[in-house]
Amino acid sequence: MNPFLAVDHLSKNYPGSAQERSALKDISFYAEKGEFLALRGSSGAGKTSLLKLISGIEQASSGFIRIGETFLHALNESQRAQFRAKTIGFAFQLFDLLEDLTVAENVALPLILLGQTRQAALKEAEAMLERFTILNLAKASPETLSGGEMQRVSLARALIHKPALLLADEPTGSLDTFDAEQALNLLAETREGTGLTILLVTHSARAAAYADRVLTLKEGRLVYGKSGVMHA
Repeated sequence: MNPFLAVDHLSKNYPGSAQERSALKDISFYAEKGEFLALRGSSGAGKTSLLKLISGIEQASSGFIRIGETFLHALNESQRAQFRAKTIGFAFQLFDLLEDLTVAENVALPLILLGQTRQAALKEAEAMLERFTILNLAKASPETLSGGEMQRVSLARALIHKPALLLADEPTGSLDTFDAEQALNLLAETREGTGLTILLVTHSARAAAYADRVLTLKEGRLVYGKSGVMHA
């Protein structure tokens, strides 16, 4: 078995005033290419720490992460940043759109950072906005958008560079039920069309129901999946 995402005996410790604090303890799981995983757990369970490790923003204290054929621990900080920019998309609860850029410019930004010309990046951004049925917002300022519209823009930006892995941290947490359902349907449709692998962090049982499997973290340990058994 050679899964697309492999997390093997992963631990993360943070220094404390008296002793180290263990955020993750011997975590192991996998995701096949195109699989949709949901990650649940209470505040402080280690969800954010796990996303930081999988994205390469932070390094593990022990264990390893492999994405595709790349082992993150074998990369230096600059190499991890380049790998992250090309391979991973991010969707957040607060959207993180830049207010001094138009909607199209926000969506085009990842391509521009990867070296595309502004003209080519904007053309691709407009195609993505049309796919998400919000091309009419291309020249709008993010501050004029509704929550549902901002999430669509955020997802378009996260997917514009055709990442192999999407890390979504509570992307529907600030949306009403209707907008949340629309955002989750967009994710599911994108996964079906592209083979995108998704790791969704959520407190919502309804959002988690879109996933193929549900992983639960409790006090830094993996507890169980959708069937109630641990997924190693």
